[in-house]
Amino acid sequence: DAANLRSRFVLVLRKMEALYPDLVRQHRAALNEGYARNHGAVALAQLEQGQVLPALGHVAQAFRYNLRTPGYGTRAFLQWVRRRRVRGRGAMA
Repeated sequence: DAANLRSRFVLVLRKMEALYPDLVRQHRAALNEGYARNHGAVALAQLEQGQVLPALGHVAQAFRYNLRTPGYGTRAFLQWVRRRRVRGRGAMA
C-alpha cells in the first residue's frame, strides 16, 4: 500500500545519510524536502486508512523537515496541492 511504499522511501533516505554523509551535506535542503514529502505522504495514506495516531507522528515529522527547507517547504507544499487537484480530476500526474 501507499503508506508502506513511502515508509520505505524514508528508510532509503536514512540509509543514504549513513552511507554518504558528504553528499548529504551538499544537498541537505533536497534531503529535508524528501523527508517532508514522504512523511507527509505516509501520513495522508494512513489517515485515509483510519490510522490516525500513526499518521500524527508522520505529520509531526513532515512539519519538522518542512521547517528545515528553504521557504519552510512552501514550494513543495504548493506543488503537492497542484498534483492533488489534478489527480482529483482523474488525470495521471
